[in-house]
Amino acid sequence: MRLPLIPLRRFVVVLLATTVTTAASYRYEASGGLAVEIQEDGNYSVEVDDIEWLSSSPGGIILSAAGASSVKLAGITPGVTGTDKLLGDFHGLNLTWSLVGSATTVISSFRAFTSTPVVLFDLHFPDGLKIASGTSSSSRQQQQEIGQAFPVFQRHSASPPPPPPAFVCHNSSYCVHPGDYCGGSARKQLDAPANASFDTCVKICNADSACDCFSYTSTPTVGGDSCRPYVSATELTPSASGYSAYIKPTKSDRRQHAAFTSNDQPDLNCMWHEGSFPGSVITKWNGGEKLPGGANGGTPLVLFTEDLRTLTASPYGNYMATGHGQTDSGVTMGVFASVMEIPKGFTATEALIAGQGMRSSLMAWGDLLLQRGGKTRTAYPHPTDQSLNTLGYWTDNGAFYHYLPCMVDEPPHCPSNIEGNKTYEDIMLAVKADWSAKALPARYFMFDSWWYPKEGDPPTGLPQRSGEPMIKWEPVHAVFPDGLTDWLGLPVFLHARIYSPQNIYRGMGYDFICEDDTCLPQDVEMFKYVMGKVKRGWNAFVYEQDWMDKLTESNPAVLNTTVHGRQWLLAMGDAATSLNMTIQYCMEMMPHLLQSTEIQAVTQARASGDYSAGSDSWKIGRAGLVWWAIGIVPSKDTFFTNMSQPGCPHNNDCLEPNIDLVTIVSTLSLGPVGPGDRLGWSNVSLIMRTCRADGILMRPDVPLMPIDKTYLESFGAPDGAKEVVLWETSSVLLPSAEAPRWHYVLAVEPPTGLSLTGADLGEDPMHTFVAYDYFTHTLLSTTLTNLSPVNVTATYNSGHSTSLPMQYLIVAPVLPQSGWALLGQVSKFASASRRRFSAVDDSAGSLRVELTGGPNEHVDNVVFVSPHPHETLITAHCVLNDQGTGAIVC
Repeated sequence: MRLPLIPLRRFVVVLLATTVTTAASYRYEASGGLAVEIQEDGNYSVEVDDIEWLSSSPGGIILSAAGASSVKLAGITPGVTGTDKLLGDFHGLNLTWSLVGSATTVISSFRAFTSTPVVLFDLHFPDGLKIASGTSSSSRQQQQEIGQAFPVFQRHSASPPPPPPAFVCHNSSYCVHPGDYCGGSARKQLDAPANASFDTCVKICNADSACDCFSYTSTPTVGGDSCRPYVSATELTPSASGYSAYIKPTKSDRRQHAAFTSNDQPDLNCMWHEGSFPGSVITKWNGGEKLPGGANGGTPLVLFTEDLRTLTASPYGNYMATGHGQTDSGVTMGVFASVMEIPKGFTATEALIAGQGMRSSLMAWGDLLLQRGGKTRTAYPHPTDQSLNTLGYWTDNGAFYHYLPCMVDEPPHCPSNIEGNKTYEDIMLAVKADWSAKALPARYFMFDSWWYPKEGDPPTGLPQRSGEPMIKWEPVHAVFPDGLTDWLGLPVFLHARIYSPQNIYRGMGYDFICEDDTCLPQDVEMFKYVMGKVKRGWNAFVYEQDWMDKLTESNPAVLNTTVHGRQWLLAMGDAATSLNMTIQYCMEMMPHLLQSTEIQAVTQARASGDYSAGSDSWKIGRAGLVWWAIGIVPSKDTFFTNMSQPGCPHNNDCLEPNIDLVTIVSTLSLGPVGPGDRLGWSNVSLIMRTCRADGILMRPDVPLMPIDKTYLESFGAPDGAKEVVLWETSSVLLPSAEAPRWHYVLAVEPPTGLSLTGADLGEDPMHTFVAYDYFTHTLLSTTLTNLSPVNVTATYNSGHSTSLPMQYLIVAPVLPQSGWALLGQVSKFASASRRRFSAVDDSAGSLRVELTGGPNEHVDNVVFVSPHPHETLITAHCVLNDQGTGAIVC
């Protein structure tokens, strides 16, 4: 049969594999219940716990090629084995494909790892592949499609109708098929006592490993024969005597009993991230929202059940040229359709990882990518990125001083009377002096795009607020008259846009690929020159690469090749590392984030759009989990600490009704904490809840992330349903890996009936906790355990009519030896941060905690809960010594 040709662009066709007669299949099992089964015609399926989760679209592969008329399966090589230095031993199969009309071959491979719950799908191009000729531009549609796809999985446009009631499972061990009997000509019945109970019948079958099915009825009609266990039962037959068949769900049973194979399909939801500042989407796998493709996202793709059994799919290398998409052929995984030519030896690899629980599954996925890229997860405290360690002052978009009103060409805000006729330099020095006078310890300043020249700026004077690319990464004299001298006396975090074709560095011989109005840097020496000059003058420590989406979508060199996008990011990262600088990604897309797993210098990425007072830019919990999984911290952006900012030049009159919420999220995110208030309008008491007196941020050990059970709210809910915000993070103060942690739990607009247990926090059942409401200063419970929950209800808002109701809890362990609980310094949001408490010594009858901070710092409001049965809140105060240390003993 001749397959239809589907044009992508001129001279390019998409070709589905031709079908041959199926003679055999090959099954390869990974660890953790993950397996792949391949048919001789090239089709395949993926199983989790012996249940089929995914099946290939017909042919199982999509290839695009210039001049080829069809694609043909040319050979099968089963039984391939080997060892991967990171993942261990594997076994699998190779399929060789020939493109009819050319001498090109392509190899698709399946590798199942025996000690890791991972299956890798490789699409290898030993000869390379010429895909298109002519134009070098790529349409936005092509940027969002996959051209060379393997694997390709079916995803139905509508959810299949629910199967008729077939069986239910008991205690995850046996499944019952009501009204049927364990049958089969080879069956052998085991002995069982008369009138045996159901539990006795289970024990009898469990005791014999060959027992695979028992028939049971609570009302036997013959001699009390209630339990009939069998070996080698191979089918189910209708029962005329009221029996039901209970089948042990082992591999062989699930595959041989029609009752299991026909109706045991899981109800799957899925989640992915997409777009700029990638946001999460949760929907039904079948019948849900369409998966976006190409550079726009769709990765990682996490399929999950109602018990949070998961299967995570993601590119595994070559991140700037590979991804996901969805067409009429199914969900496609492979090389972007915009790529015009694939070099010899190129391989696109897709990883499927089985897991349990959303947080643990995504962390395992991230570990896999980080190990491959040779990167370690961003450390806290960080050795060079002071924006992760200390308090700063910010002027990013949304902050009060993001472009002075005279820089904005939009009326009515263009007078010079906001702060008088002052330069930016004058105002930044005034803010520094104001903060110092109020004992607000700013340790660095952040400058946005207003400080350097861009296309379209007037020949003299101030840069204009515009979307134009930059000419050079050096200050404009009218903005900073003292230029690259240390006039501020503090380190700086600096914004950078994309480079203009008019940039001064092209004339210096550095390598750029320039198309239309953008230039793509390829030269590590250029980045070293640009970063090094500003670092020497200003002690710059972060290079913020903004407008990453625009450069990716507008410069064809990024997406039309397999190399240039990656080289851009590697060159930037290598230069930053050589200068002991770090990088923040902004307006990034998922390929950039995945590529960061090979770049140690990337420590953070924006997880929200630009700040706008009163917006939901605080909603970064789901991103926090994905960002942290791949080794970076999420940045929430700047924020206001007062509800009003007089003279505000921005939208909404800078009204921020959720000042506590945005400050808590910034603190617990592990990203920068950078208020952007007007001179004289910073909320001192609120800001000081984030840090010590010396400006060291008091933070947890991991970013704020959703509690796993919140993902289950998507089952039964329509697409686009409101996210349940119940987020958690923690501090580790005790050395043992089995020891309990200190938790911080944030709930925003919690629904009725929401509760919290120790299990929700990932704690051992043996641990007991106290729960303290931060804003009401009360204990909610002294016995929070896995079995004893606390109710989560809104108890606070920031006091405006539009403020969101919320609850913020400190959950502290009852220490097993002394019986005391340390709530920590409750005047800080991360009350038990390791940046305040350096050691906790729990012994019989006493508790000793060691504190750290600035020299002679007054540490107030250190709160303990006395042992049972009194459970009294006891507050201590401590003055640290000249070395900034002290201790409290209870």
